[in-house]
Amino acid sequence: MRIGLNLSVARGKGSPSGPTLVYSAIAGTCSANAADTVNANSRLTVNSNGTWQLTVSNGTGTPNPNGSQTYVQPIIGTPGNSLWIRATIVSGSFSNGPASGVITALSAPVVWNKGSTSGAFSVVFNVEILGDAAGTIVLSTGQVTLGYTHV
Repeated sequence: MRIGLNLSVARGKGSPSGPTLVYSAIAGTCSANAADTVNANSRLTVNSNGTWQLTVSNGTGTPNPNGSQTYVQPIIGTPGNSLWIRATIVSGSFSNGPASGVITALSAPVVWNKGSTSGAFSVVFNVEILGDAAGTIVLSTGQVTLGYTHV
């Protein structure tokens, strides 16, 4: 299941009120498949330049969506410098990345991943783009599933 919310917020230079920025949900699925003992990983990376992507390493699998996506349009400068992100786990656990519920500045890439060398596990989490460090201004929300399977 994927959920999403897009909001428009006027900010920046341009017209008297600035351009209208549209914040898009970060939502998708990514699962890595590999032989036992191979450290298969699926990963969400959110960048300060307004882009995000789901990737697979050390295994096979096609992320959905595939390739670089944007969480804000238009991209002017480095939008992440004035934004924050929070991932809240619905089920499972992260292998790496900020803990569930922690608000993290988007001034540098933020990465969550799920991976191991055996078994089959996943993590489902909600991702929020935030307009303030307190987390009271939610600009978009979506859901991501990361997982891996060994055969």
